[in-house]
Amino acid sequence: MKLPLLLSLLLLTACSVNNQVPMAEYQQGLAKLPPVTVFFKRPDDDFRQACESFDRGSLLDHCYLNQLNLEKFYSELKAADVFENVLYANKDVGYQLLLSTARYHDEDAEELGSAVTAGLTLMIAPMIMTQHIKVNVALNWYGYALQQFEYELPLELRVSILNTQQDMERDIAKSIASHLLNDIQKGDYFSAAYLAQALQSSDYEAELQTPEVASNYQRDSIGYYHHPFQGAQLRYIHQSNNMDYIDVFVYPVRSPYWEQERKDLLAKEADHVKKDIELTHKELEFSDTAFNNYQFRRLPLAGGELELVYFENEYIDLLQNNNASKTYIMMLGDKFIKVRHTAIKGYSQQEEVDNFVTQLLNATKVPQESVFMAKLRKQWRDQGSL
Repeated sequence: MKLPLLLSLLLLTACSVNNQVPMAEYQQGLAKLPPVTVFFKRPDDDFRQACESFDRGSLLDHCYLNQLNLEKFYSELKAADVFENVLYANKDVGYQLLLSTARYHDEDAEELGSAVTAGLTLMIAPMIMTQHIKVNVALNWYGYALQQFEYELPLELRVSILNTQQDMERDIAKSIASHLLNDIQKGDYFSAAYLAQALQSSDYEAELQTPEVASNYQRDSIGYYHHPFQGAQLRYIHQSNNMDYIDVFVYPVRSPYWEQERKDLLAKEADHVKKDIELTHKELEFSDTAFNNYQFRRLPLAGGELELVYFENEYIDLLQNNNASKTYIMMLGDKFIKVRHTAIKGYSQQEEVDNFVTQLLNATKVPQESVFMAKLRKQWRDQGSL
């Protein structure tokens, strides 16, 4: 009678062989967050010292720093399908998740007893290890600190011949990823506005003012870039022809001497814009891209005149339409305003587009020089760069 009873108890015990790790809920199917990359980071002094102190406390106390399989954490984060992309240790990605972990393990009497039982049953009954892991996750943007997330998660890891397909390191990585995603979705940590606040860069969403209508063009859309060098982009569409549109870009002047070198800066920016157009047309497989020489012009404003640089270009798109584009580049404060008009060649009138630019500029207010750009420009001046 004793043997069947023992076997029954062992079978009941063996039914519970799954690792016990806490999982947090997060949503899928939402708008994707910008790409991120994952790294380990060196633990902070307090974080490291707490782990080392615990490890020295007893022969049965152990603590391991950064003993997390980062590749499995990366895989779990990618599989969650919350970000546009997740990359592994890629320094070219702006948003970076830097992890430090400390895995605490106290071998108590209960665990030692489970090890004995597991041995007597040839590992049918699971050996149970009770641990907890402390996690610090830093969210950075190109090295700038944005937010810190901290977790302390209990782990009950079970080893048995009945769960050889289990992957305890993947279970731990999945638990950490779920808690991190739960917290990320509670805030707006990946928004352009949050980044602007953290960096003290210009908040175009709050500070940029532009008209709904200028000349015969209606504002159709506006978007805000995360990178502070890129600013905002707007599109205006002609009220009687949706093939006639104007794109407006507002972004900071990347120069330490933006107040003194305006004409030179406009000319250099025109050269940069031409190169960008050529690259874009090449990627889109447009053909016969041709530019005229740029010229300096002055447009009347309410407070006087504003100097700008102007050029035209033509190209043939994939539908074999012959398009003409007009580009205006000017400066308001420490910001470039780039206006690019596009329409079928011969359709639009120069005067109508000039009127749009004049009305746009008279009604536009750009953010003041940000703390971020002021510091960066001072750094450039001190280093003699740009």
